[in-house]
Amino acid sequence: MAFGSMDWLEMGGEWWFYYAGWDGDHGGKDRRPGIGLAIGRKEGLVSMRGPRGGGVVVTRLLKWPGGDLVINAVASAGEIKIRASDAHRKVIPGFDYTDAKPFQGDSLSQVMRWKDHAMDELTGQDIRLEFFLQDADLFTFRATGKE
Repeated sequence: MAFGSMDWLEMGGEWWFYYAGWDGDHGGKDRRPGIGLAIGRKEGLVSMRGPRGGGVVVTRLLKWPGGDLVINAVASAGEIKIRASDAHRKVIPGFDYTDAKPFQGDSLSQVMRWKDHAMDELTGQDIRLEFFLQDADLFTFRATGKE
């Protein structure tokens, strides 16, 4: 048996989950109790995974609140590129995959960049984000603006 806590602790880049458990079933008489700790990546319980050949994840239509686009991702063996498109998935000039600076590595808060443009230019616009994931995991993304 195991009973998990409803809360977790944020310790640096990790989430710590404490739980209590017993090494037997409900009716067992020789059970020993214990307390355990499960450790996971911050915001890393679920990811969108791109295969080796690459794949695309497209968001629903978003009103961009401004600021930078920040991702929590792992692309140690591959890369992540992002483009921004309009409601009809027409690429917004300056925000195509060829304009994107690819991310390779492991980061909880990687700011994504494009060659000559910044996401803040799209403040208030309805956009879609199209994530190209090649041998990579995308856990979360967020905007730093406050519209």
